[in-house]
Amino acid sequence: MNGPDEHDATEVVAQFALDLHRGESPSPPGNPEPWPPDSPPAPELRAHAALYGRFRNYNPWLPGFRIEQRESGLTAALAWGHEKPLTQLGDVEFRLGEEEWSPERLRFDAFVDGRALRANLSGETYFRSDFT
Repeated sequence: MNGPDEHDATEVVAQFALDLHRGESPSPPGNPEPWPPDSPPAPELRAHAALYGRFRNYNPWLPGFRIEQRESGLTAALAWGHEKPLTQLGDVEFRLGEEEWSPERLRFDAFVDGRALRANLSGETYFRSDFT
């Protein structure tokens, strides 16, 4: 690792390598599910449909994330399989996590054809990378 090991990435990658060495066929770590999903969410869960999708940048510690709708609410699927629920603070501004003390903020802007093309996660700008 060339930087902080925030989400136990070293352990996940090492376990993947060990499983390969043992002859198993593990899924690559951080390999996201296909997007868009096969079945779209029910109409009552589409309140934030303009935000769904993948956002990426060149940050080596968090190169991207995916915004998804779960039955429990809107989530940000981060690297290495970590998911954080989003708590709405404004029309297009969210706090990552349910904890009130969390300083992590996510804000969307640059809406074109009803979809957010840019997201700012705690001061770092990410751009939509799925245009289907």
